[in-house]
Amino acid sequence: MKKFFSLIALIVLLVGCGEKVDIQGEKVTYDQLVEEIAKKESELEEIVEAKNEAWIEYEELEETIESKREAIDEALDIYERREEVEEEIKEQKSQVEELKAEVSSLEEEIASLTGELKKKESEPISLAAGHFVVGSDIQPARYVAEADGGSGNFVVYSSDGSVKVNTILGEGRHREKEFVFYANEGDILDLSTRIKFTEVE
Repeated sequence: MKKFFSLIALIVLLVGCGEKVDIQGEKVTYDQLVEEIAKKESELEEIVEAKNEAWIEYEELEETIESKREAIDEALDIYERREEVEEEIKEQKSQVEELKAEVSSLEEEIASLTGELKKKESEPISLAAGHFVVGSDIQPARYVAEADGGSGNFVVYSSDGSVKVNTILGEGRHREKEFVFYANEGDILDLSTRIKFTEVE
């Protein structure tokens, strides 16, 4: 820029004196000086244009960097949220496991209570030696008969007098530990020892 203003000053000087002037060790005329100024002006315009282009590129680069920064921020936000979601999933899984354990415990308790209820409903009936009628002394059902502390004959007669069961219950040879039979309405039980009857399905 100093050179440019120096050239302007020299032009004024040349116009005033109409002679050659020494510029950087060279003698120049007015026309040469005007040509040199035009050349410098052209160079200056190129510099300004290059500067403007460089500024535009700089702004574009800033925009690119900013967009990349936003993408990075979004990725970091997603990553942080992923960790939170994973923690929530772990917590939910833990709660599910706890609930499963509670359900399992409740199922065991229910099964235990149900078993006790079935046991009460099918409480064994012990009958001493003697004759008994199904429907009055014992309810019609399917039973398991077993000796209750001894051994002896166990005979069942149908309502028409025919023999349905004839066996010996108890421990030892030629004796049955238990015997499953159907007691129908009107059947007669002939027991020579105490026998326990347990209702079954």
